[in-house]
Amino acid sequence: MGKLMISNLVKSLSVIAVVGLALVGSSRVSEARSFPARGGSSSYHSDANCWIPNGPTMTNSCASEKFWYIPLLLDGTAGGWVAVTAQGASSISNVRCIGTSSNSAGTVFIQTGWYNLPSFGAAKDIWLFLSVPSGGSAMIDCGVGPGGKVHTLNW
Repeated sequence: MGKLMISNLVKSLSVIAVVGLALVGSSRVSEARSFPARGGSSSYHSDANCWIPNGPTMTNSCASEKFWYIPLLLDGTAGGWVAVTAQGASSISNVRCIGTSSNSAGTVFIQTGWYNLPSFGAAKDIWLFLSVPSGGSAMIDCGVGPGGKVHTLNW
């Protein structure tokens, strides 16, 4: 009886420990919100025909840089890191993004500055740290070169 009881107790404690480690040790990315780039829109109505959707991805099919706007859904947070996963084959198809937030009245604006893809070829993350005034809103704008792609956002 003693060995069986200890064995069951050890099993129960092991399960609790694994669940606890999974919750405490989980990465920030797994806790993040994700949003497909396709959920955004062209920054200028005249450029709407330049965008080709494919799953979550938006690709610029025009011969010059075009801008894609993506709103961030916030839960009262004061901001944090945003990863824009994008792709460009070369400097011609580069992707650059900027984060902008504002208060609810639209009288205070905070911007991250423009950040480019760190390299070309495979999809990479562009990391932006965005502060958001209490009760405000936030968005990401990306300038996408010809053939460049914006895939997803995580924050």
